[in-house]
Amino acid sequence: MVDSWGDGWNGNVIDFSQGGVSAGTVTLASGSSGMATVNLCSGDSVTVSVATLGSYTYEVGFTVVDPNGDTVLVRNYGSSSTASFTATTVFGTFLASCSCAPQYQCSYTVNMTDSYGDGWNGNIISFLQNGQVAGSVGSTFTNGFAATEYISLCPDDTVTVVVGTLGSWTMEVGFTVVNPNGIVVFTHTAGNTFTASTVFGQFSSPCLTPSCPVTDTLSIPAQSSCGVAGVTFTASAANPNNTVLWLDANNAVIAMGNSFTTPPVTAAVSYGATVYADDNSAGPVHFGPPTTLTGGFGNFTNGMWFSVQKPMTLDSISVISNGLVNFQVRISEGGGNKTSGHSGAELMRSDTISVAVAGTHQVPVGLALMPGTYYINMAFLGGTTGQLHRATAGGAYPYTVAGVASLDSVQFGTTNVRVYYAYDWVVSEGCVGPITAASATPGAAPAATVIPYNVDFNSGIPCDWTSDAGNPMWEGVTSYGSSSINGSAFVMIDDDAAGSSAGAVNASLTSPVIPAMGYDTITVEFDHYWRSYPGTAGYVEVFDGSNWVTVDTMTATRGSWTAPVHENYNVTAYQNMDFQVRLRYSDGSGTWGWYWAVDNFEIDGVLTPCTQVRVELTTDIFGSENTWYIQDVNTGVVWASGGPYANVSPYNAAAATHIDTVCIPDNGTYEFRIEDSYGDGLDDGTNAGWYQVDILCPWGANNVITIDTTLAGPNGAPWGAFHYGSTTNPPMYDSTVFNISCTQYSNVTFQVDMNKVTQSFTTPEVNGFWNNWCGNCNAMSDPDGDNIWTVTLPLEVGSYQEFKYSADGWSIQEMNDPTASCTNGNTVYTNRVLTVPAGDTTLPVVCWSSCDACSIEVTFNVNMAWEVANGAISADGIHVAGSFQGWNPGSTEMTDPDGDGIYSVTVEMPLAQDLFYKFINGNNWNGAEASGDLAACGVSDGFGGYNRASSVGNADTTFAPVCFTKCY
Repeated sequence: MVDSWGDGWNGNVIDFSQGGVSAGTVTLASGSSGMATVNLCSGDSVTVSVATLGSYTYEVGFTVVDPNGDTVLVRNYGSSSTASFTATTVFGTFLASCSCAPQYQCSYTVNMTDSYGDGWNGNIISFLQNGQVAGSVGSTFTNGFAATEYISLCPDDTVTVVVGTLGSWTMEVGFTVVNPNGIVVFTHTAGNTFTASTVFGQFSSPCLTPSCPVTDTLSIPAQSSCGVAGVTFTASAANPNNTVLWLDANNAVIAMGNSFTTPPVTAAVSYGATVYADDNSAGPVHFGPPTTLTGGFGNFTNGMWFSVQKPMTLDSISVISNGLVNFQVRISEGGGNKTSGHSGAELMRSDTISVAVAGTHQVPVGLALMPGTYYINMAFLGGTTGQLHRATAGGAYPYTVAGVASLDSVQFGTTNVRVYYAYDWVVSEGCVGPITAASATPGAAPAATVIPYNVDFNSGIPCDWTSDAGNPMWEGVTSYGSSSINGSAFVMIDDDAAGSSAGAVNASLTSPVIPAMGYDTITVEFDHYWRSYPGTAGYVEVFDGSNWVTVDTMTATRGSWTAPVHENYNVTAYQNMDFQVRLRYSDGSGTWGWYWAVDNFEIDGVLTPCTQVRVELTTDIFGSENTWYIQDVNTGVVWASGGPYANVSPYNAAAATHIDTVCIPDNGTYEFRIEDSYGDGLDDGTNAGWYQVDILCPWGANNVITIDTTLAGPNGAPWGAFHYGSTTNPPMYDSTVFNISCTQYSNVTFQVDMNKVTQSFTTPEVNGFWNNWCGNCNAMSDPDGDNIWTVTLPLEVGSYQEFKYSADGWSIQEMNDPTASCTNGNTVYTNRVLTVPAGDTTLPVVCWSSCDACSIEVTFNVNMAWEVANGAISADGIHVAGSFQGWNPGSTEMTDPDGDGIYSVTVEMPLAQDLFYKFINGNNWNGAEASGDLAACGVSDGFGGYNRASSVGNADTTFAPVCFTKCY
């Protein structure tokens, strides 16, 4: 509004009417110019006329501007003769339009859902501003459970959500509206029906708030580690759409989110943190190599170097696959070069990305980066059966977004023509706020978390205990006034000190995890003074591996400052590898209570005897597919487990080998089970893995199970398959049930010679302590038919055994001499004895009912009558020498007691053998029979002469006399 004289409109008032009804009036009370707003109904004609006639009408001028900024009516001031108006003057009409120009509109996201999964069935939802439809959604949502559409709204206006078109099944319809800042501003939940006239509600429509610059200054307290452990920093951005970045010493991003846990802190170290925002005034930019480049498929570790000039987000990349590929985008420091290869440390990885089928895929990455030089490659994960495409020609480096980022070179050869996997980069320029230091120092190590576990609280609450924050809360104190527990520091929760106005309290003090498996008994003990007040309670609770279990509830006072109570709880039934104790104080709905003081906390136990079991596993490339466990089949307790493991690519057997040793109680029965989730065992097509489980006994390894290398790998390796499951019926697995046993066995072979048994029998057997004298359960065999029967049995090394031979289920049994060296000396139950040696052994062949081998008596006779008659008998006597006595010419003397000239000797020897011998007149070979004379009845002696030859069987034998040197 303007007034040419500068004194206002002098009482003139202008009217804006729609449908004959005034929608509003305006006037300029004073001055030369002013502005007023008239609210009009959109889509209706507006008539502008005189509402009240004042004076000096020719001084009045005005311009009407619609919400788009367009001028829709002008009234110019002038002279009294040219610009005066009357009470009936109509200045003109225009059509009211309330939508804003596109450049002023902002995009809202509408996330639609259908509870049945068949789309919205013709329902359309409309969004009204100033009576006009600003946008509608639903027309394209014809199938499925969810869809997204967008609407453009004018800023800072009320939006009314209504039914645009009524379809069917309205109760299935649900949707949320998200504003440009990512905030949900309206929600309609499926489940309620609506009609054509339903108005769902309203919301306001602010447009985008500029995201940059970021002014957040984070406050991050310094942390001290609990021994050699990491610390966790936390921080959050003021704007929930922004992200906290955690930086290393080079200001490279190593983590994103509201918390960051460091590696173990061994020396003072400082990290950085800052708030990052995508610049919403800039928008995403595409750059990088196109997906049209030619090449081939293969999953390699090669990558590309790139540089970042401004903070940015790598939003997405395009990849090309020939099948299922699971991978992560890996960002590393940009060390190294094309000649030496990449050498920088890994900084961070994207979430796991899966492309299920062959084709070109735009995949999200979502990694924020600070200015610097980097290296990008892929980490391929388990379950991958396909490969990603890399271009072997056509790369044209550098690819740049001016002032933001540059993809500089590739790790391959000396040229820059290849592209490894990441095509068509999409990046968003961003900004960061001030960098705040996050400092960590190494702290004192707490008590070892092993049983027995003792805490005296003299140094306060140990750093590996947790105390719920609140008022009041558990705290370490040195005294309560002049009182204490046992005269030393203790822990306490003081509800009295919190006052009557404090809120309800449910505060816990929780121990660290204490591995507590394999114990005959476990106890929790402490000294304390629990001072009760009606409505308060103290709870002693233990974690059983799945749930917190209350083992004591205190509602009445226990102990005093001068006489604290000592509690002792048997918690054996709750033992597990994640055992914890929790002291919990509750004052119900806020009762003003007293306190609880605790000291000298202890967890103790008596271990069940256990033996070390070693599990050794070498995976193939895809270690992430492999898991194993050892579980008690009676209690369900898992005593040990492993995996999934990291994938190893390129493959290195040492890096793929994992050895775990755990002490397993001796008194259980266990299942070992190993699985491959993909179903192809330990065979990746090139490399075959291996596993073995052993009980580590004092004498060595007692094997439980080893991979069956006779099963060929399903992908072509010589072995690697398990016995059960397949790729079509995963998982593939092996399983065995075992007991802990370090009993060592030796194979003992028993041998008995039955040739001298006169009783009839069919099958001999051996009976003893080991088989409880069972009869024919350890039957013997005689495969060569020599009537020497044998059986080999595994017997416990070092064990004392008594045994005897029998036949046909005790039909006959040997009768042993209790005074013999091989028996027990028992005159009633005379048994053979044996202490089982450490190695396999074969007992000597013994004769039935004897400690020795079976033997016969063989009598040799030689007629020396001629030599007697002629005085030719040697003064050294007559002897026989042969194979039965080692060919000794002077050891076996023959005699002639009756003087008949026939010299005889009887020799005991083994059964069934061939005999070779000569008679000797004297005691040396000079007196031996003339060999040549024995040609007709002897066999060659190998020296040009002959030996006598005979055979004996199983009976005593007497050879007929023969003349010296003669065959007769």
